[in-house]
Amino acid sequence: MKVISARKGEFETGFERGGQTREHAMLAKTAGVKHLIVLINKMDDSTVQWSEKRYNECKEKLVPYLKKVGFNPSKDIMFMPCSGLTGANLREQIDETLCPWYKGPAFIPYINNLPPLNRNMSGPFMMPVVVILEHKSIICAGYSAVCHIHSVAEEVTVKLLLCTLDKKSGDKSQLRPRFVKQDQIAIMRFETSGVICMEAFKDHPQLGRFTLRDEGITRILTSSSVPEVARFSVNMQWLNIFGGSPPWSVTAVL
Repeated sequence: MKVISARKGEFETGFERGGQTREHAMLAKTAGVKHLIVLINKMDDSTVQWSEKRYNECKEKLVPYLKKVGFNPSKDIMFMPCSGLTGANLREQIDETLCPWYKGPAFIPYINNLPPLNRNMSGPFMMPVVVILEHKSIICAGYSAVCHIHSVAEEVTVKLLLCTLDKKSGDKSQLRPRFVKQDQIAIMRFETSGVICMEAFKDHPQLGRFTLRDEGITRILTSSSVPEVARFSVNMQWLNIFGGSPPWSVTAVL
């Protein structure tokens, strides 16, 4: 069932390109709707007053588009005038003194007399299942999150994974990892969307500690036990604020 407004101005707004009348018709066909009842509502409005001319105007504009999206006008579409405010032509057929030109059925009796759907009662039970997508437990180059450091929250992107660190010995891996997963320690290079000032963790832990959060969940955090948490990449241009040679990297714990 599709309800549209016959009120002058409202119908035109809904039927213009990008309007909801067009969008809903296309969505209905895409979803598998085969038979469409179009209720032309607000026929009692002062701009309409049960005008057959206005009813036909709305109908004639709708039919070509409904045909274009795949409905057969002669078999798949039923048009009815009605008034949702007064209930005219919803439960009982409309009074001829009010609308002498419409001879069709009322809405509710019409849908009650539609043939039942063909359901395979002997077939297997099938129902749609909502898919719950969990956040990936790995991080690789291209991963984006929000960096929270002292009073700053800045979006960052992982550009490169340099190595992983052994938790016990602190030894660096010889090969660059393709990804890091939960409970691993890694040195990776970040790129920020803006400039961030930070201190070396070993000198000022409160200003050097940061976390990366994504969808409200903390993904990466720094720790005082992790070495070299004092080098950070900034906005595609390396800002040398700690001495030594750029680019900077940052050690992080997943």
